[in-house]
Amino acid sequence: IQSARPSRDQALQIAIERDKAQRVATLMTEVFSTSDPSAERASDITVREALDEGAERVLGALSDQPEISADLSGMIGKVYSNMNLFGEARAYLEDAMSGLGGLENIGNLGRERQELTVDVAKRLAHAKMAAGDHAGAEADLLELDKIARETLGADHGSVLEIANSLTAVAHDGGDKDQALRRSLDAVAIAEANPAFGPRLRALAHNNLAAALQYRGQYEEAAERFRETLEILRGELPEHHSDIVIAKASLAAAHLTMRESDEAAAYYEDVIATGRDHDIAPKTMAIALYGLGLIKLNGGDFADGEALIVEAIDRQVAIKPEPDYSITLQRYMHGVARHVSGDAPSARQIYREALATGLEKFPGRSLTARLQSHLAALALD
Repeated sequence: IQSARPSRDQALQIAIERDKAQRVATLMTEVFSTSDPSAERASDITVREALDEGAERVLGALSDQPEISADLSGMIGKVYSNMNLFGEARAYLEDAMSGLGGLENIGNLGRERQELTVDVAKRLAHAKMAAGDHAGAEADLLELDKIARETLGADHGSVLEIANSLTAVAHDGGDKDQALRRSLDAVAIAEANPAFGPRLRALAHNNLAAALQYRGQYEEAAERFRETLEILRGELPEHHSDIVIAKASLAAAHLTMRESDEAAAYYEDVIATGRDHDIAPKTMAIALYGLGLIKLNGGDFADGEALIVEAIDRQVAIKPEPDYSITLQRYMHGVARHVSGDAPSARQIYREALATGLEKFPGRSLTARLQSHLAALALD
């Protein structure tokens, strides 16, 4: 009878964890249920609006259930971070980490909550990276790598996720050599364990391709992007978002090498898929902008401008606050108006883009280019 107790305790713990997971899943459904159930409102509400409205409403009802609240906060933070809304994600992730007891408490948690703790910590590091704290993000990820290996095991997917995240931090921080080293480490981890899923393995290869491209090794980068695409094609349908992203990356590599026909073919494929399926808005915008550049360079100003305007509209829809990529695209919209002979429109577009550039990234070359184009228009 005594020897049976550990297995019974273990079975009870598993049942408790399963019940918690089911309750969190049910509550996540409730988060995305708009508080105004009218048909007109429900059809208009976006994922972002539903999340904004539902998160606090549901969490507010869980003040007496701290464990469920922590798990749900982690899930909400994950959704925000998947949408690249790291500012919004951070508060929920920090609440989740507090409720989980922090990394120092991970040894006292069940397996599923250990995995959640590691995931939350990884996403908090990404939030630091998004805020420009690359040193802090790297330090947190290196500590997390040790904890994940000790707690979950070296063959757990989180180890490869962390390796991929370290590559992203180096790349985002502008350290080309470190990005290459980190990406090579991640690929080695990916290839050493066939149990890792195709998406994780493909991301490691994709990051290596990006690191090579960043260093000007364009042909090697294109080959790695093709490897990424083939890994994904072995497991996923052609319209899957990961395959679409891989095609967009390969198109960009061809465009960098001035192989416009090859780049256009991939961009057109991505855009056609995006018209028929729900793919990431940012990926669609990248493809529209890339094909727009090719059209402009080929002298097809009308189609090129239309594609670039659509790219801008799609990005603004998900991120109204202009960033560097949107400002660059607006600059190219101004160029399209300029070469089409519409100087007044070009001047207005340049001025708006320049105001953003001077406020947000005054030292970047784009700002100088905008000033130069405005000066040229003033002389016309």
